[in-house]
Amino acid sequence: WKESNVRSILSEHMGRIAGVTAEETRDRLLGAAASVFARLGYEKASISDITAEAGSSPRLWLVDEVTSVVGWEQVVKELRDNTALAGDGVVLTGSSASGLDEAVRSLGAGRTNVADPFRLLLPMTFREVLIATGAEVPLPEPVSPDALQGETASRSALSLVAFTDELDLAWQRYLETGGFPRAVGDWSRTGEVSRAFVRDLQAWLSAEVTWGEPVESAVGLLVALHHRTTNPLDVTETAVALHTTRDKLRIRLERLTRSFAAFWCHQSDAEGHRVSHSQSKLYLIDPLLARLPNLLDETESPPDLTRSTEAMLGLALARSVTALHPERFLEQRAVMYARTGGGGEVDFAPTSVAVGGSRFSTCPIESKWAPSGWKSGARTARGKYGRGVVATKNTTDVTGDVWALPAPVVALFLDPL
Repeated sequence: WKESNVRSILSEHMGRIAGVTAEETRDRLLGAAASVFARLGYEKASISDITAEAGSSPRLWLVDEVTSVVGWEQVVKELRDNTALAGDGVVLTGSSASGLDEAVRSLGAGRTNVADPFRLLLPMTFREVLIATGAEVPLPEPVSPDALQGETASRSALSLVAFTDELDLAWQRYLETGGFPRAVGDWSRTGEVSRAFVRDLQAWLSAEVTWGEPVESAVGLLVALHHRTTNPLDVTETAVALHTTRDKLRIRLERLTRSFAAFWCHQSDAEGHRVSHSQSKLYLIDPLLARLPNLLDETESPPDLTRSTEAMLGLALARSVTALHPERFLEQRAVMYARTGGGGEVDFAPTSVAVGGSRFSTCPIESKWAPSGWKSGARTARGKYGRGVVATKNTTDVTGDVWALPAPVVALFLDPL
C-alpha cells in the first residue's frame, strides 16, 4: 500500500530533476523514498527529505496570486527562515499591491540572496504588441526620457515620417485591444478580443474593486473615470455622478490602484514635488479597460481615443521612469502634471531622474492627439518650460524649442532602455 501511495503521489505531483527524463526522475525519487523510509520511517519522512536524497534540490516553486491569501508575507518568511525553502528558488505572483510594504520589509534585498527581488509586470508595451502581432512598421531604438529632444530622437523621428499613417493605424488598434497578453493573443487569432476575456476582466474588477456591490458598478466606475481622464479628478463630483459617497468612491479608487488597474498622476510644483491637497489625474492601466463598458453593452459609447492616448503616453513615461527608479510606480510618483500661470496645464511635467550617475529632468510632454492644433500645446509647454514635446496624431516637427512628434513615436521612444 505504501509503495503504491508513494507512486501515486510522485506521478501526480512530481516535477522533473534537471538534466534527466521524467522516467529517470521517477525512478530516482522512488529509490530515494525507499532509503528515507528505511532511515526515518514512513511517518516521519517528508517530501523535502525525499527530494534532498534524490539530489533534486534546489527546487523551483511558483505560487500564483499569492496576494489573495491573507498574511502571505509572514507565512513565506517563516518557511524561508525555518525550512529547506531557503535553498530553493521561489517565484510569488499577485495582482494586488496589498501587503507589498510588509513584503519589502520581510523579504527584501539582503534577506533573499537576490539583488532586486521585486518585479512589476504591467500590460505589454506598444512596441511589444507590434512585435507580437507582426506589424510591418519600423521600430526606433528607445531613448532616455530626458533625451526625448536629443539628436538621436530627432534623426529617428525624421526617418519615421514616411510611416506616419501605418504607425497611426497601429496605434489606434493598440488603443482598441490594449496590452493584456490574452487580449493581444485573441486579436492575433480572430481580429477581436474574445467575449470570454471581456467577462473575465469584468469579474476581476468586480472581485478586486467593487466587491459586495452590483456587477454593473465596476462598469459605471470605468465610464466615469475614462470620461474624466484628461482632467484632475474631482472626487466629490464623481461620487455624485456615480450615486455614491465620497468616502466609498475613495475606497474604490484605492482598490483600483492597489490592483494595478489604474495609476495616479499628481500635480507637481516647481521643484518636482507633489502639491499637497491638489486634485490628481487618474489613468486606467490599459485602454481595453476604457473599452470594456462598450464591449459588454453596445449601447455604451466607445472610448474616446484622445483620452486613451493621453493615458497610454502617461503609462509609457511611467515605465521609462520606473526603469530608472523602480520604486516610483508603486509610490505613485512616476508621472506628474503641472499647472501654468494662466490656468492651463502641461500633461506630463519634468521629473528628476538619474541616468549614468548624473541627474537630469525628463522632457515635458503635452498630449494633443489631433490632426491639427498642436501649436496651442506647444505654446503651453513653451510658456511653462521653454521646451517640450507635443504628442500629435500625425505631425512631425523637430524645429524650434518645442517639437511635434506622433504619439506612437513618443511611446516607442519611451520604451524602457
